[in-house]
Amino acid sequence: MDIKKLCAPAIVYLVFSIISIFASLAQSASLGSTVMQAIMIIFWTWLIQYLCTNGYKTLSWILVLFPIIIAIIFILLIMSVAGIASVAKIDTVPMTTPPTKR
Repeated sequence: MDIKKLCAPAIVYLVFSIISIFASLAQSASLGSTVMQAIMIIFWTWLIQYLCTNGYKTLSWILVLFPIIIAIIFILLIMSVAGIASVAKIDTVPMTTPPTKR
């Protein structure tokens, strides 16, 4: 597989996958799981490239971007449930002044 001949979706997938391998290695992943991850990356890169060269570039973009979009949605959902995303709730406490004596 010549990296210079890869289509854009395959390159994007390959870059994200290489970053994930480095992240796995930084977290002390086992050698077996890293090798398995590398085999899956090679297979999916080949599949995405195959789809691109046979006229299914839109489908290959969907295969690349769908997991990323789903992950972003889940992160935003978790943040909103946990209350992290709504910083405005902190400012909604009314400020009252104590009554003055006359």
